[in-house]
Amino acid sequence: MKRVCLVRCPSPFLLDEWVFPPIGLMAVGTGLKQNGFEVFIHDEKLSKIPLDYRFYGFGPTSPEYSSALEAKESIRRYNPTAKIIIGGPYATINPEGCLKDGWDCVVWGDGEIVTAQAFLEDHSFIKGASRPLDEYPIPDRSLFNLRKYKCYLEGLPATTLVSSRGCPNHCGFCCKNYSHVRFLSAGRLIEEIDMLYHTYNYRALLFPEDIFIINKKRTELACEHLKKLGMVWRCLVRGDFIVKYGKDFVKMMKESGLVEVGMGVESGSQKILEIVNKGESIEVIK
Repeated sequence: MKRVCLVRCPSPFLLDEWVFPPIGLMAVGTGLKQNGFEVFIHDEKLSKIPLDYRFYGFGPTSPEYSSALEAKESIRRYNPTAKIIIGGPYATINPEGCLKDGWDCVVWGDGEIVTAQAFLEDHSFIKGASRPLDEYPIPDRSLFNLRKYKCYLEGLPATTLVSSRGCPNHCGFCCKNYSHVRFLSAGRLIEEIDMLYHTYNYRALLFPEDIFIINKKRTELACEHLKKLGMVWRCLVRGDFIVKYGKDFVKMMKESGLVEVGMGVESGSQKILEIVNKGESIEVIK
């Protein structure tokens, strides 16, 4: 039996770590499930990780990495033959460091397809190709208790939907610095919105990706559908895109149910913005 335990690391640096579900593990777990694995996502205390699995996978961010290392060593003591791999944000920016820390395999980049290979084949490193996002399945939210994660928007239970990867900017404080952004197509995005609306009965959505509005036409089509469903939603934007698209675009988003945006300002000093390569002026941000 190809049984795998994917482990969510604690995030004590957050005010509330039970707001956002582990979308990365969910996406990888969906890919593993399609490859014949029995998938369990452990999102309780690390001390309660089940120790009888053949395969374990972690996907920590940088501040979660120390917890992942501690959990790996605990599993090793009780289950020395288990294969324990790491992927996700930290592994992608520091694969060599992870290998030195004793992980059996380091997955960097997209993990939906190659994680099965990482478990079943003999690799120290394996890189996931940057495929069009429509080629990946909709993340299977039945792999864990989605309702355990509690977030509210306008008093309504909300959940997250990530519809793009990457950022076109090169800010010095960010590890991404991608020149290429990959999007779910409008049709695929609407399909996932419909699933969350009809199957999981959500009426509020959060889009936590770096800049939801980069693709103007796709944003307009998504807004049209969200308005038809009567959903409320939140996203992240950048000042330069808002200025470029104009007030009518913002009004359109508001009329579709948008109730809140997050926008990075970083500094009120133009000199600092230039030093960190923000690519925006104080005037544009105002």
